[in-house]
Amino acid sequence: MRTHFAIFLLALAPVLFGQATMNCHFTTGAPGLYELSTLDSVVMDTAALPPMLRIYRTGFLDVNIIASQVDSFTYSFGGPMDFSLFVTLSPVAVTGDCAIVGSYVADENSSPVAAHGVCWSTSPLPTVADDVAPCAFLTGVTNAVLTGISANTTYYARAYATNGNGTAYGNQVSFTTAAVPGDSWLLPGVAFGTMTDTDGNAYATITVGGVEWMAENLCTTTYATGAPIPNVTDGTTWTNLTTGAWCHYENNAQFEVPYGKLYNWSAVTDPRNVCPTGWHVATDAEWTALTDAFGGLPVAGDALKSMVLWTHVLSTTNASGFSALPGGDRVTLNGQFLDLANTGYYWTASAFGANSGWARGLGAQTSNVTRTDYNKKNGLSVRCVQD
Repeated sequence: MRTHFAIFLLALAPVLFGQATMNCHFTTGAPGLYELSTLDSVVMDTAALPPMLRIYRTGFLDVNIIASQVDSFTYSFGGPMDFSLFVTLSPVAVTGDCAIVGSYVADENSSPVAAHGVCWSTSPLPTVADDVAPCAFLTGVTNAVLTGISANTTYYARAYATNGNGTAYGNQVSFTTAAVPGDSWLLPGVAFGTMTDTDGNAYATITVGGVEWMAENLCTTTYATGAPIPNVTDGTTWTNLTTGAWCHYENNAQFEVPYGKLYNWSAVTDPRNVCPTGWHVATDAEWTALTDAFGGLPVAGDALKSMVLWTHVLSTTNASGFSALPGGDRVTLNGQFLDLANTGYYWTASAFGANSGWARGLGAQTSNVTRTDYNKKNGLSVRCVQD
C-alpha cells in the first residue's frame, strides 16, 4: 500500500513585481492578476446562479468567478522592474508529511523565465538557498511538490522565477503540517483488502455490495500481458493518439502518490487489460450500482470521497471506504492539465459513442456524482474491480 501524501494549495495572495497591479484573492478558482491601466470594472451579477463576479478589462469580459469564492481585492505597487510577474498560491489543506504549493506566472516581462519553482523553510521569507521544488512549467499555473517536511511544523513558502534580469520572489504563504506524519486518505479503522498490479504496486481494496473495488487510483505502466503502456508527455502528441497511453498530472511523477496516473480511453479498453489479471476497469453499470448503494448520483459523492486532499470539501464522510481522490484530468485541448485536487474523473469501460466513453466525476464542493461522456482522448483516473 502506498504511503506518501500530498495537498493542493489553491487561493491567491498578494504579490507584485513591476507595474501597479490589482490582485484578486480567491478561495478557489482561476488566478486573477490585472494591470490597473487595463482594468475596466468588477461587476457583481446577482441574477446568476450562483452569483458571479464578472471582471472586465479593455472593454471585454475577461474572467467569471463564483462570488462566494472571492475573499478580497487588493492593490500592490512597486518592486523591481523587468522581473517576472507572478503569485504564490495559498494553502487550503495540509497533511502530515507533504505539501503542494502552486504558482501562477502571469507575465515573463522583458526576459523569458528560465527557472520557476517554490522555495520553503521553517523561517520566514525563504529563498533559493533553502529547500527548493521546481514547477513543471515555466509559465501559467503550475505546482511544486514539497517533500521531506515534518509533522506538526509551520513552514513558509514562496514561489520564485528567474529570468535574464535575476530571481524574483512571490508573496509568502505559510502552513502547519498535521500532528501525525503520513495522514492517510483511506478511511481509518477499516479492514481493507489488497491487490497488486502488474508492476508490483500494491493497493488497498474495499468490498461494496459484494463487489471488490480498488480503494486507490491505478498507477500501472504495464498491461496484464506484460506489454508496456506508453508514457506520452507532449500535449500535441497526446491529443492525436489513437492508441493507449498514460501520463502523470503536469508530467510530474511526484503527483503519483496519492493521485495515481491518468489514462486515455484506448488504454482503458485495450484487450491486453490495463488492470491486473482477475480484475477489470469498472463498467458504467458497476459505477451505477456503486452510487445507487449510497443514495444515487445526487448525494453519493459524500460517501465516496476521501476526507482529505480535496480543496474546500463541503461535506464528505467516505462512508463507503472508496476514498475517491481528485486527480484532475488531461483534456483534448493541447493536452492541458486541469482540476487537480478539485475534481476526480474516472473512466468506465463502457462506450458512449464513437468518440466518447462513459465516465464519472466527483467535485470538491458538491455532493453529487456526475455521469457523463468524455472524449476518449482525455486522460482520466481509473479504478479496477475484481472479476
